[in-house]
Amino acid sequence: MRNLMKTLSVFFILLISQLASQAVVAKMPAYPGIGEQFSFESTHSQVTIKAPVPGKVQLISFGFTHCPDICPLILKRYQQLNDQLVDQDVALPQLYFITVDPKRDTLERLENYIGQFDKQIIGLRPQADKLAAIEKSFAMSLQNVPNSKNIAHTDRAYLFDKKGQLRGLYSLSDDIDEIISAVKELN
Repeated sequence: MRNLMKTLSVFFILLISQLASQAVVAKMPAYPGIGEQFSFESTHSQVTIKAPVPGKVQLISFGFTHCPDICPLILKRYQQLNDQLVDQDVALPQLYFITVDPKRDTLERLENYIGQFDKQIIGLRPQADKLAAIEKSFAMSLQNVPNSKNIAHTDRAYLFDKKGQLRGLYSLSDDIDEIISAVKELN
């Protein structure tokens, strides 16, 4: 009888823990209609992949390899995020970096650039004629900087859940612990 009570106690603790975890995820808002799937060339495979992809928590950011300021910070943030999640034994999200400059950013250049930060980050290269649709789908703005080859772009990381729904937007000014907590909740 005593063993049965212990077993039931453990069962109910696990059940309550699971329900509490689901309740936390349910509290995170979903943003339907942002981030439809597009096909991209990938630095991690010879095939075209689509992102966002249901089945795994993922973060998507935008930038380009000639970026003088924001992009190195985004990729460094991804590296720090992966390092801290590994230290905490949390499943890593899939990290995507989508170039907004597919004319200059070849897959080789993108892979070399991203590889300086974290080889687990997947670089994605859209077709140039798809940039306007991607920009609209992700509710962002891209602007060519006058008298320069730079492109003004968002510093946001788009957090998608395992169903491929947008669940959060994080900028470089957001605390990394906030992103870590969100990733844990969605795993």
